Amino acid sequence: MVNETTVSQVEKKPKTDGNQIKKMACLILGVAGFLYPMYLMPSVNELSPEAQRALGVFLFMVFWWIGNVIDGALVGLVGMVMFTVFGVVDMKTAFAGFSDSTLIFLIFAFLMANAVTKTNLHTFLAFKIMSKVNPSYKVFLFMVVMLPVILAAIVPSGTARLVLVATISTMLLKVFGMPTDKMSNIGRGFFSSIGVLALHSSGPFMTAGASTVATIGILEKAGIKVTYFQWTSYILPLVIIGAILLWLIIPKVFPPEKTKLTEEEARELKEKFKNEAGSMTKQGKIVAVLIGAVLFFWLTGDLFKLDFMNVAFVGISIMFLPGIEVLGTKDLKGLDWGSLVFVACAMSLGAILQKTGLAEFLGNILGPYLYNSNVFLAALILVLIAYVVHIFIPSLVVAIGAFGPIIMAVYTNMGMNPMFGLLAFFLGYGGYFLMYQMTHSLVAYGYGQFSQNDFMKIGGWYMGIWIVMIPVMIIWFKIVGVI
Repeated sequence: MVNETTVSQVEKKPKTDGNQIKKMACLILGVAGFLYPMYLMPSVNELSPEAQRALGVFLFMVFWWIGNVIDGALVGLVGMVMFTVFGVVDMKTAFAGFSDSTLIFLIFAFLMANAVTKTNLHTFLAFKIMSKVNPSYKVFLFMVVMLPVILAAIVPSGTARLVLVATISTMLLKVFGMPTDKMSNIGRGFFSSIGVLALHSSGPFMTAGASTVATIGILEKAGIKVTYFQWTSYILPLVIIGAILLWLIIPKVFPPEKTKLTEEEARELKEKFKNEAGSMTKQGKIVAVLIGAVLFFWLTGDLFKLDFMNVAFVGISIMFLPGIEVLGTKDLKGLDWGSLVFVACAMSLGAILQKTGLAEFLGNILGPYLYNSNVFLAALILVLIAYVVHIFIPSLVVAIGAFGPIIMAVYTNMGMNPMFGLLAFFLGYGGYFLMYQMTHSLVAYGYGQFSQNDFMKIGGWYMGIWIVMIPVMIIWFKIVGVI
Protein backbone atom coordinates (compact mmCIF):
# COMPACT_ATOMS: atom_id res chain seq x y z
CA MET A 1 0.00 0.00 0.00
CA VAL A 2 1.12 3.59 0.53
CA ASN A 3 4.73 4.19 1.46
CA GLU A 4 4.24 5.99 4.80
CA THR A 5 6.99 8.59 4.89
CA THR A 6 7.19 9.57 8.52
CA VAL A 7 6.63 13.18 9.42
CA SER A 8 9.64 13.13 11.69
CA GLN A 9 11.86 12.29 8.73
CA VAL A 10 10.72 15.16 6.55
CA GLU A 11 10.09 17.75 9.25
CA LYS A 12 13.53 17.75 10.82
CA LYS A 13 15.28 21.10 10.50
CA PRO A 14 18.57 22.12 12.00
CA LYS A 15 18.38 24.69 14.75
CA THR A 16 19.95 27.86 13.54
CA ASP A 17 21.35 30.83 15.40
CA GLY A 18 18.53 32.86 13.86
CA ASN A 19 15.93 30.64 15.51
CA GLN A 20 17.67 30.95 18.87
CA ILE A 21 17.88 34.74 18.56
CA LYS A 22 14.18 34.91 17.67
CA LYS A 23 13.29 32.67 20.62
CA MET A 24 15.34 34.74 23.06
CA ALA A 25 13.94 38.04 21.73
CA CYS A 26 10.37 36.81 22.04
CA LEU A 27 11.06 35.46 25.54
CA ILE A 28 12.27 38.91 26.65
CA LEU A 29 9.46 40.75 24.83
CA GLY A 30 6.90 38.42 26.38
CA VAL A 31 8.16 39.11 29.89
CA ALA A 32 8.35 42.87 29.20
CA GLY A 33 4.89 42.83 27.62
CA PHE A 34 3.57 41.17 30.76
CA LEU A 35 5.31 43.45 33.29
CA TYR A 36 4.46 46.79 31.66
CA PRO A 37 0.63 46.61 31.81
CA MET A 38 0.83 44.88 35.19
CA TYR A 39 3.04 47.33 37.07
CA LEU A 40 4.22 50.26 34.92
CA MET A 41 1.39 51.25 32.56
CA PRO A 42 -0.71 54.24 33.71
CA SER A 43 -4.37 53.44 34.32
CA VAL A 44 -6.68 53.98 31.37
CA ASN A 45 -10.32 55.03 31.86
CA GLU A 46 -11.62 52.66 29.18
CA LEU A 47 -9.69 49.75 30.64
CA SER A 48 -10.70 48.01 33.88
CA PRO A 49 -7.95 46.76 36.23
CA GLU A 50 -8.83 43.20 35.19
CA ALA A 51 -8.58 44.08 31.51
CA GLN A 52 -5.22 45.80 32.08
CA ARG A 53 -3.85 42.70 33.76
CA ALA A 54 -5.38 40.59 30.97
CA LEU A 55 -3.43 42.70 28.47
CA GLY A 56 -0.18 41.75 30.21
CA VAL A 57 -0.92 38.02 30.10
CA PHE A 58 -2.19 38.34 26.52
CA LEU A 59 1.07 39.96 25.33
CA PHE A 60 3.10 37.38 27.21
CA MET A 61 1.26 34.51 25.48
CA VAL A 62 1.39 36.03 22.00
CA PHE A 63 5.13 36.74 22.10
CA TRP A 64 5.95 33.30 23.50
CA TRP A 65 3.77 31.71 20.84
CA ILE A 66 5.47 33.71 18.09
CA GLY A 67 8.93 32.74 19.31
CA ASN A 68 7.95 29.14 20.09
CA VAL A 69 9.76 29.69 23.40
CA ILE A 70 8.18 26.51 24.78
CA ASP A 71 5.56 24.18 23.35
CA GLY A 72 2.42 26.05 22.27
CA ALA A 73 0.11 23.97 24.45
CA LEU A 74 2.30 24.70 27.51
CA VAL A 75 2.21 28.44 26.75
CA GLY A 76 -1.58 28.18 26.66
CA LEU A 77 -1.76 26.35 29.99
CA VAL A 78 0.68 28.77 31.66
CA GLY A 79 -1.37 31.68 30.34
CA MET A 80 -4.64 30.28 31.69
CA VAL A 81 -3.05 29.79 35.13
CA MET A 82 -1.72 33.37 35.04
CA PHE A 83 -5.20 34.69 34.26
CA THR A 84 -6.47 33.09 37.48
CA VAL A 85 -3.43 33.78 39.69
CA PHE A 86 -3.47 37.51 38.87
CA GLY A 87 -7.21 37.83 39.39
CA VAL A 88 -8.22 38.47 35.79
CA VAL A 89 -10.94 35.80 35.75
CA ASP A 90 -11.95 32.82 37.89
CA MET A 91 -10.80 29.26 37.21
CA LYS A 92 -14.09 28.30 35.55
CA THR A 93 -13.76 31.07 32.94
CA ALA A 94 -10.03 30.56 32.39
CA PHE A 95 -10.52 26.91 31.50
CA ALA A 96 -13.93 27.24 29.84
CA GLY A 97 -12.45 26.09 26.55
CA PHE A 98 -11.78 22.66 28.03
CA SER A 99 -15.49 22.02 28.60
CA ASP A 100 -16.63 23.58 25.35
CA SER A 101 -18.61 21.40 22.95
CA THR A 102 -16.25 22.51 20.17
CA LEU A 103 -13.38 20.65 21.84
CA ILE A 104 -15.51 17.51 22.08
CA PHE A 105 -16.24 17.91 18.38
CA LEU A 106 -12.50 18.07 17.66
CA ILE A 107 -12.01 14.82 19.61
CA PHE A 108 -14.68 13.23 17.40
CA ALA A 109 -12.83 14.55 14.34
CA PHE A 110 -9.54 13.00 15.50
CA LEU A 111 -11.26 9.66 16.17
CA MET A 112 -12.82 9.80 12.71
CA ALA A 113 -9.36 10.35 11.25
CA ASN A 114 -8.09 7.30 13.15
CA ALA A 115 -10.92 5.14 11.80
CA VAL A 116 -10.26 6.25 8.22
CA THR A 117 -6.49 5.74 8.38
CA LYS A 118 -6.70 2.39 10.24
CA THR A 119 -8.95 0.98 7.52
CA ASN A 120 -7.00 2.71 4.70
CA LEU A 121 -10.30 4.12 3.44
CA HIS A 122 -8.61 7.34 2.31
CA THR A 123 -6.01 5.36 0.35
CA PHE A 124 -8.66 3.23 -1.32
CA LEU A 125 -10.74 6.25 -2.36
CA ALA A 126 -7.75 8.32 -3.56
CA PHE A 127 -6.29 5.58 -5.75
CA LYS A 128 -9.70 4.59 -7.08
CA ILE A 129 -10.31 8.18 -8.16
CA MET A 130 -6.86 8.44 -9.73
CA SER A 131 -7.37 5.19 -11.67
CA LYS A 132 -10.46 6.63 -13.36
CA VAL A 133 -9.11 9.96 -14.62
CA ASN A 134 -7.66 10.78 -18.05
CA PRO A 135 -3.86 10.16 -17.85
CA SER A 136 -2.30 13.54 -18.73
CA TYR A 137 -0.17 16.00 -16.78
CA LYS A 138 -2.90 18.63 -16.70
CA VAL A 139 -5.49 16.21 -15.33
CA PHE A 140 -3.09 14.70 -12.80
CA LEU A 141 -2.07 18.17 -11.58
CA PHE A 142 -5.76 19.02 -11.19
CA MET A 143 -6.27 15.90 -9.06
CA VAL A 144 -3.16 16.63 -6.95
CA VAL A 145 -4.59 20.09 -6.28
CA MET A 146 -8.12 18.88 -5.57
CA LEU A 147 -7.56 15.58 -3.73
CA PRO A 148 -6.59 17.23 -0.40
CA VAL A 149 -9.85 19.21 -0.49
CA ILE A 150 -11.91 16.12 -1.38
CA LEU A 151 -10.24 13.97 1.27
CA ALA A 152 -10.61 16.69 3.94
CA ALA A 153 -14.29 15.75 4.29
CA ILE A 154 -13.33 12.36 5.73
CA VAL A 155 -9.68 12.75 6.81
CA PRO A 156 -9.27 15.50 9.45
CA SER A 157 -5.49 14.92 9.55
CA GLY A 158 -3.71 17.31 7.20
CA THR A 159 -0.51 15.28 7.50
CA ALA A 160 -2.27 12.05 6.47
CA ARG A 161 -3.76 13.79 3.42
CA LEU A 162 -0.40 15.29 2.47
CA VAL A 163 1.53 12.02 2.76
CA LEU A 164 -1.08 10.20 0.66
CA VAL A 165 -1.13 12.82 -2.12
CA ALA A 166 2.69 13.07 -2.00
CA THR A 167 2.91 9.29 -2.45
CA ILE A 168 0.63 9.50 -5.50
CA SER A 169 2.73 12.39 -6.84
CA THR A 170 5.91 10.33 -6.45
CA MET A 171 4.34 7.53 -8.49
CA LEU A 172 3.39 10.07 -11.17
CA LEU A 173 6.95 11.39 -11.32
CA LYS A 174 8.26 7.91 -12.10
CA VAL A 175 5.70 7.32 -14.84
CA PHE A 176 6.50 10.67 -16.47
CA GLY A 177 10.17 9.67 -16.46
CA MET A 178 11.20 12.29 -13.90
CA PRO A 179 13.79 11.50 -11.19
CA THR A 180 12.45 11.25 -7.63
CA ASP A 181 15.79 12.29 -6.13
CA LYS A 182 16.22 15.43 -8.24
CA MET A 183 14.04 18.44 -8.96
CA SER A 184 11.94 18.73 -12.10
CA ASN A 185 9.22 21.15 -13.17
CA ILE A 186 6.64 18.39 -12.93
CA GLY A 187 7.79 17.67 -9.39
CA ARG A 188 7.82 21.38 -8.55
CA GLY A 189 4.22 21.71 -9.74
CA PHE A 190 2.94 18.69 -7.83
CA PHE A 191 4.71 19.16 -4.52
CA SER A 192 4.69 22.97 -4.21
CA SER A 193 0.93 22.98 -4.76
CA ILE A 194 0.52 20.44 -1.93
CA GLY A 195 2.44 22.76 0.41
CA VAL A 196 0.74 25.98 -0.68
CA LEU A 197 -2.80 24.59 -0.40
CA ALA A 198 -2.25 22.83 2.94
CA LEU A 199 -4.22 25.30 5.06
CA HIS A 200 -7.04 26.07 2.64
CA SER A 201 -7.71 22.39 1.96
CA SER A 202 -8.75 22.09 5.64
CA GLY A 203 -10.97 25.15 5.55
CA PRO A 204 -14.26 23.99 3.99
CA PHE A 205 -15.15 21.27 6.51
CA MET A 206 -15.69 21.69 10.25
CA THR A 207 -13.83 18.49 11.05
CA ALA A 208 -10.90 19.02 8.67
CA GLY A 209 -8.47 20.70 11.07
CA ALA A 210 -7.92 22.17 14.52
CA SER A 211 -7.83 25.73 13.14
CA THR A 212 -11.28 25.36 11.59
CA VAL A 213 -12.72 23.91 14.80
CA ALA A 214 -11.12 26.75 16.81
CA THR A 215 -12.69 29.33 14.49
CA ILE A 216 -16.12 27.75 14.94
CA GLY A 217 -15.52 27.80 18.69
CA ILE A 218 -14.70 31.53 18.69
CA LEU A 219 -17.90 32.22 16.75
CA GLU A 220 -19.98 30.16 19.17
CA LYS A 221 -18.43 31.93 22.17
CA ALA A 222 -19.69 35.17 20.60
CA GLY A 223 -23.20 33.69 20.30
CA ILE A 224 -23.00 32.97 16.55
CA LYS A 225 -24.24 29.48 15.70
CA VAL A 226 -22.98 27.98 12.43
CA THR A 227 -24.17 24.65 11.05
CA TYR A 228 -21.95 22.23 9.17
CA PHE A 229 -23.79 22.96 5.93
CA GLN A 230 -23.53 26.73 6.40
CA TRP A 231 -19.79 26.61 7.06
CA THR A 232 -19.13 24.39 4.06
CA SER A 233 -21.26 26.61 1.82
CA TYR A 234 -19.39 29.73 2.98
CA ILE A 235 -15.88 28.36 2.35
CA LEU A 236 -15.87 25.45 -0.13
CA PRO A 237 -16.81 27.32 -3.36
CA LEU A 238 -14.16 29.97 -2.72
CA VAL A 239 -11.45 27.40 -1.95
CA ILE A 240 -12.31 25.46 -5.12
CA ILE A 241 -12.12 28.61 -7.27
CA GLY A 242 -8.77 29.55 -5.69
CA ALA A 243 -7.41 26.04 -6.27
CA ILE A 244 -8.56 26.05 -9.91
CA LEU A 245 -6.84 29.38 -10.55
CA LEU A 246 -3.64 28.00 -8.98
CA TRP A 247 -3.95 24.89 -11.19
CA LEU A 248 -4.09 27.13 -14.27
CA ILE A 249 -1.05 29.14 -13.16
CA ILE A 250 1.31 26.33 -12.12
CA PRO A 251 2.09 25.09 -15.68
CA LYS A 252 2.99 28.69 -16.63
CA VAL A 253 5.35 29.05 -13.67
CA PHE A 254 6.80 25.55 -13.98
CA PRO A 255 6.37 24.38 -17.62
CA PRO A 256 6.21 20.56 -17.50
CA GLU A 257 8.90 18.54 -19.29
CA LYS A 258 6.23 16.11 -20.50
CA THR A 259 2.48 16.61 -20.84
CA LYS A 260 1.13 13.27 -22.06
CA LEU A 261 1.74 9.57 -21.51
CA THR A 262 1.89 6.89 -24.14
CA GLU A 263 -0.93 4.35 -24.18
CA GLU A 264 1.35 1.76 -22.60
CA GLU A 265 2.48 4.17 -19.83
CA ALA A 266 -1.13 5.16 -19.14
CA ARG A 267 -2.23 1.52 -18.95
CA GLU A 268 0.67 0.69 -16.63
CA LEU A 269 -0.14 3.62 -14.33
CA LYS A 270 -3.83 2.76 -14.08
CA GLU A 271 -2.87 -0.79 -13.18
CA LYS A 272 -0.57 0.52 -10.42
CA PHE A 273 -3.34 2.72 -9.05
CA LYS A 274 -5.76 -0.22 -9.00
CA ASN A 275 -3.22 -2.39 -7.21
CA GLU A 276 -2.51 0.32 -4.63
CA ALA A 277 -6.24 0.80 -4.04
CA GLY A 278 -6.75 -2.90 -3.45
CA SER A 279 -10.18 -3.95 -2.21
CA MET A 280 -12.15 -2.41 0.60
CA THR A 281 -12.07 -4.43 3.83
CA LYS A 282 -15.16 -5.24 5.88
CA GLN A 283 -14.20 -2.63 8.47
CA GLY A 284 -13.47 -0.17 5.68
CA LYS A 285 -16.99 -0.65 4.34
CA ILE A 286 -18.43 -0.11 7.83
CA VAL A 287 -16.43 3.10 8.26
CA ALA A 288 -17.42 4.29 4.78
CA VAL A 289 -21.13 3.75 5.55
CA LEU A 290 -20.91 5.40 8.98
CA ILE A 291 -18.93 8.42 7.79
CA GLY A 292 -21.18 8.75 4.75
CA ALA A 293 -24.23 8.76 7.05
CA VAL A 294 -22.58 11.26 9.44
CA LEU A 295 -21.69 13.63 6.58
CA PHE A 296 -25.21 13.32 5.14
CA PHE A 297 -26.89 14.22 8.43
CA TRP A 298 -24.37 17.00 9.09
CA LEU A 299 -25.18 18.58 5.74
CA THR A 300 -28.94 18.08 6.15
CA GLY A 301 -29.11 18.71 9.91
CA ASP A 302 -31.40 21.71 9.56
CA LEU A 303 -33.88 19.68 7.52
CA PHE A 304 -34.04 16.82 10.03
CA LYS A 305 -33.62 19.05 13.13
CA LEU A 306 -30.51 17.10 14.20
CA ASP A 307 -27.67 18.55 16.23
CA PHE A 308 -24.34 17.85 14.52
CA MET A 309 -22.72 16.98 17.89
CA ASN A 310 -25.28 14.24 18.50
CA VAL A 311 -24.79 12.91 14.97
CA ALA A 312 -21.01 12.75 15.52
CA PHE A 313 -21.43 11.08 18.91
CA VAL A 314 -23.68 8.34 17.53
CA GLY A 315 -21.42 7.71 14.52
CA ILE A 316 -18.22 7.48 16.56
CA SER A 317 -19.85 5.40 19.32
CA ILE A 318 -20.93 2.73 16.83
CA MET A 319 -17.28 2.33 15.80
CA PHE A 320 -16.46 1.21 19.37
CA LEU A 321 -19.23 -1.41 19.60
CA PRO A 322 -18.40 -5.13 19.97
CA GLY A 323 -18.42 -6.87 16.63
CA ILE A 324 -17.41 -3.67 14.85
CA GLU A 325 -14.48 -2.45 16.99
CA VAL A 326 -12.95 -0.18 14.39
CA LEU A 327 -11.87 1.98 17.32
CA GLY A 328 -10.66 1.01 20.77
CA THR A 329 -9.01 2.26 23.96
CA LYS A 330 -5.66 2.72 22.19
CA ASP A 331 -7.26 5.24 19.83
CA LEU A 332 -8.42 7.33 22.79
CA LYS A 333 -5.01 7.17 24.44
CA GLY A 334 -3.28 7.99 21.16
CA LEU A 335 -5.21 11.20 20.49
CA ASP A 336 -3.15 14.34 19.85
CA TRP A 337 -3.76 15.77 23.31
CA GLY A 338 -1.26 18.57 22.73
CA SER A 339 -3.36 19.94 19.87
CA LEU A 340 -6.53 19.54 21.93
CA VAL A 341 -5.04 21.51 24.83
CA PHE A 342 -3.76 24.13 22.37
CA VAL A 343 -7.23 24.63 20.85
CA ALA A 344 -8.92 24.69 24.27
CA CYS A 345 -6.54 27.41 25.50
CA ALA A 346 -7.05 29.45 22.32
CA MET A 347 -10.85 29.34 22.80
CA SER A 348 -10.47 30.22 26.49
CA LEU A 349 -8.29 33.17 25.52
CA GLY A 350 -10.96 34.42 23.15
CA ALA A 351 -13.61 34.17 25.87
CA ILE A 352 -11.38 36.02 28.36
CA LEU A 353 -10.68 38.85 25.90
CA GLN A 354 -14.41 39.31 25.43
CA LYS A 355 -15.41 39.00 29.11
CA THR A 356 -12.82 41.48 30.38
CA GLY A 357 -13.64 44.02 27.66
CA LEU A 358 -10.07 43.86 26.36
CA ALA A 359 -11.26 42.76 22.91
CA GLU A 360 -13.52 45.80 22.64
CA PHE A 361 -10.78 48.13 23.94
CA LEU A 362 -8.23 46.82 21.45
CA GLY A 363 -10.92 46.87 18.77
CA ASN A 364 -11.51 50.58 19.37
CA ILE A 365 -7.79 51.25 19.02
CA LEU A 366 -7.29 49.04 15.98
CA GLY A 367 -10.68 49.76 14.39
CA PRO A 368 -9.42 52.37 11.89
CA TYR A 369 -6.83 49.84 10.67
CA LEU A 370 -9.17 46.83 10.53
CA TYR A 371 -12.34 48.35 9.12
CA ASN A 372 -13.59 50.28 6.10
CA SER A 373 -17.18 51.11 5.24
CA ASN A 374 -16.52 49.83 1.72
CA VAL A 375 -16.80 46.04 2.02
CA PHE A 376 -14.30 45.46 -0.79
CA LEU A 377 -11.67 47.58 0.96
CA ALA A 378 -12.57 46.03 4.32
CA ALA A 379 -11.96 42.53 2.93
CA LEU A 380 -8.70 43.66 1.30
CA ILE A 381 -7.50 45.11 4.61
CA LEU A 382 -8.31 41.93 6.51
CA VAL A 383 -6.65 39.67 3.93
CA LEU A 384 -3.50 41.81 3.91
CA ILE A 385 -3.42 41.89 7.73
CA ALA A 386 -3.77 38.10 7.73
CA TYR A 387 -0.80 37.86 5.35
CA VAL A 388 1.34 39.99 7.67
CA VAL A 389 0.23 38.31 10.92
CA HIS A 390 0.91 34.89 9.38
CA ILE A 391 4.56 35.81 8.90
CA PHE A 392 4.95 36.22 12.67
CA ILE A 393 2.37 33.69 13.91
CA PRO A 394 2.43 30.48 11.84
CA SER A 395 -0.45 28.91 13.78
CA LEU A 396 -3.95 29.93 12.69
CA VAL A 397 -5.26 28.56 16.00
CA VAL A 398 -3.19 31.15 17.89
CA ALA A 399 -4.10 33.94 15.45
CA ILE A 400 -7.82 33.20 15.69
CA GLY A 401 -7.69 32.99 19.49
CA ALA A 402 -5.74 36.26 19.78
CA PHE A 403 -7.20 38.38 16.97
CA GLY A 404 -10.59 36.80 16.29
CA PRO A 405 -12.40 38.45 19.22
CA ILE A 406 -10.80 41.82 18.38
CA ILE A 407 -11.87 41.66 14.72
CA MET A 408 -15.38 40.62 15.72
CA ALA A 409 -15.59 43.46 18.26
CA VAL A 410 -14.59 45.99 15.58
CA TYR A 411 -17.21 44.79 13.09
CA THR A 412 -19.92 44.52 15.74
CA ASN A 413 -19.27 48.11 16.83
CA MET A 414 -19.45 49.23 13.21
CA GLY A 415 -22.82 47.55 12.70
CA MET A 416 -21.54 44.82 10.36
CA ASN A 417 -21.81 41.07 10.69
CA PRO A 418 -18.73 40.08 12.75
CA MET A 419 -18.64 36.75 10.91
CA PHE A 420 -17.69 38.61 7.72
CA GLY A 421 -14.58 40.04 9.38
CA LEU A 422 -13.55 36.71 10.86
CA LEU A 423 -14.12 34.76 7.62
CA ALA A 424 -12.13 37.25 5.53
CA PHE A 425 -9.24 37.00 8.02
CA PHE A 426 -9.57 33.18 8.10
CA LEU A 427 -9.39 32.90 4.31
CA GLY A 428 -6.55 35.41 4.08
CA TYR A 429 -4.49 33.29 6.45
CA GLY A 430 -4.38 30.56 3.81
CA GLY A 431 -2.06 32.69 1.66
CA TYR A 432 1.64 32.42 2.50
CA PHE A 433 4.99 32.23 0.71
CA LEU A 434 7.49 31.21 3.38
CA MET A 435 7.75 27.51 4.18
CA TYR A 436 8.03 27.90 7.95
CA GLN A 437 4.57 29.48 7.97
CA MET A 438 2.97 26.03 7.69
CA THR A 439 4.31 22.75 9.05
CA HIS A 440 2.81 20.86 6.11
CA SER A 441 4.84 23.00 3.70
CA LEU A 442 8.00 21.78 5.43
CA VAL A 443 6.76 18.21 5.12
CA ALA A 444 6.19 18.71 1.37
CA TYR A 445 9.64 20.34 1.09
CA GLY A 446 11.15 17.23 2.67
CA TYR A 447 10.40 15.25 -0.50
CA GLY A 448 13.13 17.29 -2.26
CA GLN A 449 11.08 18.33 -5.28
CA PHE A 450 11.17 22.13 -4.91
CA SER A 451 13.42 24.84 -3.49
CA GLN A 452 12.59 27.69 -1.15
CA ASN A 453 12.57 30.08 -4.12
CA ASP A 454 10.16 27.77 -5.97
CA PHE A 455 7.82 27.84 -2.98
CA MET A 456 8.04 31.62 -2.72
CA LYS A 457 7.09 31.90 -6.40
CA ILE A 458 4.02 29.71 -6.20
CA GLY A 459 3.08 31.06 -2.76
CA GLY A 460 3.30 34.62 -4.04
CA TRP A 461 1.05 33.75 -6.97
CA TYR A 462 -1.46 32.15 -4.62
CA MET A 463 -1.51 35.23 -2.39
CA GLY A 464 -2.13 37.30 -5.51
CA ILE A 465 -5.01 35.00 -6.46
CA TRP A 466 -6.78 35.74 -3.18
CA ILE A 467 -6.34 39.48 -3.65
CA VAL A 468 -7.93 39.19 -7.09
CA MET A 469 -10.67 36.98 -5.64
CA ILE A 470 -11.87 39.57 -3.12
CA PRO A 471 -14.75 40.75 -5.38
CA VAL A 472 -15.76 37.09 -5.81
CA MET A 473 -15.61 36.64 -2.03
CA ILE A 474 -17.83 39.67 -1.46
CA ILE A 475 -20.38 38.59 -4.05
CA TRP A 476 -20.50 35.07 -2.64
CA PHE A 477 -20.83 36.28 0.95
CA LYS A 478 -23.78 38.43 -0.13
CA ILE A 479 -25.41 35.43 -1.83
CA VAL A 480 -25.08 33.18 1.24
CA GLY A 481 -26.08 35.92 3.69
CA VAL A 482 -22.80 36.65 5.46
CA ILE A 483 -23.04 40.30 4.38
